[in-house]
Amino acid sequence: MNTKGIGIISSDKTIFNHLKRRLTAAEFEPYHLSTPTEKTIFDYHILSTPLFIGQTYVATTALWKKYFKATQPTTKLITSGFQAQQHSNHIDLLNWPDDVSLFLANARTVSEEWEPIAEGGLDIQRKLYRFFEGHGDESLTDVLHRILMTLTMAHDEMDKYQVAYTEVYEELLQHSNIASKWQLLLNRWVNYLPHFAALPFFTTFKSIDQALQTIAPYFEGGCTNEQLLRNLDCLETLRTIKEDLEIIARQYVN
Repeated sequence: MNTKGIGIISSDKTIFNHLKRRLTAAEFEPYHLSTPTEKTIFDYHILSTPLFIGQTYVATTALWKKYFKATQPTTKLITSGFQAQQHSNHIDLLNWPDDVSLFLANARTVSEEWEPIAEGGLDIQRKLYRFFEGHGDESLTDVLHRILMTLTMAHDEMDKYQVAYTEVYEELLQHSNIASKWQLLLNRWVNYLPHFAALPFFTTFKSIDQALQTIAPYFEGGCTNEQLLRNLDCLETLRTIKEDLEIIARQYVN
């Protein structure tokens, strides 16, 4: 690990610059991180709380703690903000510790049992739970599963039983309103995506967003074109999206 480097996760440039000045004065090397990777392994990470994401203040510490516990279990996650609270892993920006090096040395690692401070803002864990497990008007994965099930049945009819696409469309795809379900999926995706922009898995979400854009022409055309279905590899793309989301759910929700 880089013992003098500190990764900083912040959505506010002014706060980042303030942290950078104070930490540099204490002889540390601050680095701004949007999404940590294996190349950014530090003994310490400082998270500005709450983060401002999608025009909303969001509480993210618990998720980042889970992420680092899985990827860098000996790192120390320090929150920083204007919450005047005493905590082994929190820096009050208006009341810095007298000895920053000593404070960091005494902070607890992400593998130890401790609860983050009450940082305020939208509870992103609850939002994430609704994304995966919600019902009715909230769950995105529920709609995804219904679309995937319908397309799987359509491919089975065509590939196993040699049913013509026109017949599959009329009796299955059109009847199940798959194009409408797709639009519902996109609407929910657009609603959720901005809230996840500064979370550990956002790189995966960006890849999913690109994949959805790639297969969109088939659904936007009303699902009438068999060649688009096959050439865009819609079924396999949706299966990959489902698998990627399940990995995130196992780590952060379940």
